[in-house]
Amino acid sequence: MKSSKKIVNFAQLGDPVLRRKAEQVDDVSSIYIQNVIESMFTKLSLSNGVGLAAPQIFHSVCIIIVASRPSERYPFAPEMDPLVMINPSFEVLSKKRKKDWEGCLSIPGIRALVVRYDKIKINYLDRLGSQQQLLAEDFVA
Repeated sequence: MKSSKKIVNFAQLGDPVLRRKAEQVDDVSSIYIQNVIESMFTKLSLSNGVGLAAPQIFHSVCIIIVASRPSERYPFAPEMDPLVMINPSFEVLSKKRKKDWEGCLSIPGIRALVVRYDKIKINYLDRLGSQQQLLAEDFVA
């Protein structure tokens, strides 16, 4: 019997696209960028991941999607709608850092303790090209 689970291909550890510096997005409304975003939404939802960067699906542009929700791997993750961030940058709001176990879609089957700041401010463009800001704490940060 065949599995009904869809196979999603992600760039894997060692792929050159993951080492290349992603390019800033100049034209948020371009068909190419909007197609990358749609593909990211689809692949992230099929993978059950909580975040995805465009280079992980072989597009070297500065786009990430954060889609926190409780799961088997992250049972205490808060529920939030998927959020597209284009050309994101962050500012540390608290020097306090936390260490927690994380996985990565580009390194399947491996989890590691990762140190993250507890509170950050993220500046980014939304899918329509408007400047946005997000104050993120704990798991989302």
